[in-house]
Amino acid sequence: MDQEEKICPVREYAERVLSGDIPAGEPVRLACKRHLDNLRDSELKVTTFEYYFDDLAAQHAIGFFDYLKHSKGKWARQSFRLELWQKFVIGSIFGWLHKKTQLRRFRTAYEEIPRKNGKALALDTPIPTTDGWKLMGEIKEGDMVFDENGNPCEVVFAMDVQYGRPCYKVTFSDGTSLIADAEHEWLTTSRRPWMKTAIRTTKEIAECVDYGRKDGGFEANHSILVGGPLNLPEVKLPIHPYVLGAWLGDGLTASPRIVCSYDDHEIIERIRDLGYEIIENKTKNKNTGLYRFASSQTLRSAGVMGNKHIPRDYLRSSVEQRLELLRGLMDTDGYVSKAGQCEYTTTSSRLCSDVIELIRSLGFKATLKTDVARLYGKECGLKYRIQFWAYADTPVFYLARKRKRQKPKANKPTRAGTLKIVSVEPVNSVPVRCIQVDSESHLFRAGIGFVSTHNSTKVSGVGLYLSVADEEYGAEVYAAATKKDQAKITFDEAARMVKASPDLLQHFRVYKNNLHVIDTGSKFEPLGADSNSLDGLNVHGGLIDEYHAHKTSAMYDVIESGTSAREQPLIYVITTAGVNQNGPCYQLREYALKVLKGIESDETFFAYIATIDDDDDPFDPASWAKANPNLGVSKSLDYMIKQANKAKHMPSAYVNFLIKDLNRWVNAAVKWIPLHKWDATAGKIDLEALRGRKCYGGLDLSTKIDITAFALVFPPEDRDGEYIILVFFWLPEDEMQEREERDGVPYRKWIEDGLIFPTPGNVIDYQFIRKTINDLGKIYDIQEIGFDPWKATQTALELTDDGFTMVEIPQNLKNLSNPTMEFEKLVVSQRLIHGGNPVMRWMVDNTVIRMDENENIAPAKKKSTGRIDGVSAVLNALSRALIQKDNTSVLEKRGLRKL
Repeated sequence: MDQEEKICPVREYAERVLSGDIPAGEPVRLACKRHLDNLRDSELKVTTFEYYFDDLAAQHAIGFFDYLKHSKGKWARQSFRLELWQKFVIGSIFGWLHKKTQLRRFRTAYEEIPRKNGKALALDTPIPTTDGWKLMGEIKEGDMVFDENGNPCEVVFAMDVQYGRPCYKVTFSDGTSLIADAEHEWLTTSRRPWMKTAIRTTKEIAECVDYGRKDGGFEANHSILVGGPLNLPEVKLPIHPYVLGAWLGDGLTASPRIVCSYDDHEIIERIRDLGYEIIENKTKNKNTGLYRFASSQTLRSAGVMGNKHIPRDYLRSSVEQRLELLRGLMDTDGYVSKAGQCEYTTTSSRLCSDVIELIRSLGFKATLKTDVARLYGKECGLKYRIQFWAYADTPVFYLARKRKRQKPKANKPTRAGTLKIVSVEPVNSVPVRCIQVDSESHLFRAGIGFVSTHNSTKVSGVGLYLSVADEEYGAEVYAAATKKDQAKITFDEAARMVKASPDLLQHFRVYKNNLHVIDTGSKFEPLGADSNSLDGLNVHGGLIDEYHAHKTSAMYDVIESGTSAREQPLIYVITTAGVNQNGPCYQLREYALKVLKGIESDETFFAYIATIDDDDDPFDPASWAKANPNLGVSKSLDYMIKQANKAKHMPSAYVNFLIKDLNRWVNAAVKWIPLHKWDATAGKIDLEALRGRKCYGGLDLSTKIDITAFALVFPPEDRDGEYIILVFFWLPEDEMQEREERDGVPYRKWIEDGLIFPTPGNVIDYQFIRKTINDLGKIYDIQEIGFDPWKATQTALELTDDGFTMVEIPQNLKNLSNPTMEFEKLVVSQRLIHGGNPVMRWMVDNTVIRMDENENIAPAKKKSTGRIDGVSAVLNALSRALIQKDNTSVLEKRGLRKL
């Protein structure tokens, strides 16, 4: 036994903290002082102190973690090695015992530390959602994505962005690729028999990506299963999907007519059977006919008139509707070889993008090839060939002559059901992020290839220890969260650790939602506030994760009330800091601090709170170790430096830095855009160049006695271009002097300079606003107008009558977070040109943002220092511009890849 093991690690940590050898904030120093003071009282046999510290009990709990195996990552299959601070926490909780009863002293443990690094994908990774596509950087908790079987699943946790992580480009056999960090997880099947199917990290795959042929050539070692079709409900569509598919293949671009060979007249009969009246027009070609099936308005209603593409509603329709669409496409422009391989051919890059997405959304492995297209012997662009295998059990043709070539599905797995990982290459680090989903497998689909990739997970060795080591008969241990699916993340990791440990498998039986101790009948299960029944619990251990996100104490109260019949129960609260200082977690934290400071006397309450001190400079690296006891182990200094640099330039990033990396509770409302950042992006606006250009409007009517604002946002005409904003303001002209004195701004000068439109009287006449918007509509191509519905119904109806598309934007965090974050990013990157409008400058300086537990942000009107109507109007407009941008096909944005 070495010298380190001879010293109790709990005492060692406490002494090193108090000596200054280990940096620590005041709460940790108080916890260490409390431990040493208690040791002294116990050794001196102070009669009022009823507890003693049992080194063997502490070492027993610490040593238990040697039986736990990491189930993934670079430490996969290796035993846990607790750091000294972790030994202090575990040893303290389980080492202090009552002198008479020998039962544990601590019944509640509160542990608050910042988040560590996780496993992640690049922010620009497209993620298929039930509504279309989002980039990884835009995904929020509550979004609906898909698991590997194509079933919708909810995002239950979205990690903050990470920087400085080692990254790899992972390329698959269908030509698609993703950028993932080294620790991101994949469920792969390896050709090497001793590896088989398992969760593996990107780095692990990179180390053995080549199986190695005898002749020295490359052969992929790892493969992943092709996901199942996206399971979505049937939707109402303006054109039957088969008919749309046939028209996209052989229809006239600007007319609801289809060219069809008489040999394939089944297509026309099929359309007639679907209820469409067919009118035949003779053609010069005696072998083909031209068939009209609807009015032009039918195509316009689907948004495809003169613009052949697959609308988003069709790509997120039911499986059968998408199959019907594919059959229409394949009957007209499809082919099937004698071997049964299907191929769709087109010369339209837009249609190619849509069709390949359609095919992959149906669970087929699609690959793309390109040839030079020729017309009359001359090159005329590219011909796109999408190849995939579809078997007779899933007909992708209606035409009998093509359908009969589809082969029966083999009983054994085929190459059509798997994607090979053909390369894993190191690339320069990019910002990355991870999400957790509530699918049973924790897999979710990512990338334009709909690849199935894995969650990041959390572990709970404490729960396993309470289940088995206490030898309590019938003990109930729960991983508790606001949702059972969130609790399952902790539970499932514990289950994987049991499966990875032969020693633990001798004691546990593993079921779907239950770990069962054989000898004692104890169990470990996930428990959520949404569980069927929370009554009758007999709680020996309750693990409450991320308590800062709980809006009420309901879950804690249920766990606490369930401990009444137990002799030595433990409630273990694990959390990071947050923003809700009126919530149950902050109240528990305040109680914990009072216990540490001796204000409250509670010998059964343990607390470990890692944070910087109040007078520390958050940008001083010397203070970071106080909040991050694992700095340099699971959290890199390089990561902290990059987060700090980002926080210096972006106010919302500064809030996140304080909360997530320094464990400081902060007020949800913070000052937003620094004026020097705003001024730097002013630019010059050429009004003449904006004439006729596409834009989006935003209206904030406010009250009739204050400022009303209308904004126009002009999206960039190229991918990396600049957004341009024009903002118009109205104010009643009466009592102007009083208004100036109240708000401290030169309203009269701004009116003289043409920056604010005055309206007669002491209230705003909304007809002036309506006329101005109509005048602007004659100059600019206003696509939509987003508006705050508060007291705006009448004006919105009038503008609708005037021909504008009006869209309500409820002023809540969910609707405003994305445009608010984008607004901030555009300002910081100097891509939001505003022309230096002084009214808008004043309002930006007034704006304070609020943040919720899910890191959504939005302007806080009540907490802002003055009028912010112009900012609200811009955000309403920007929200519509961003939604239209997101509805663009991901393949179209990223371009096609060749094989």
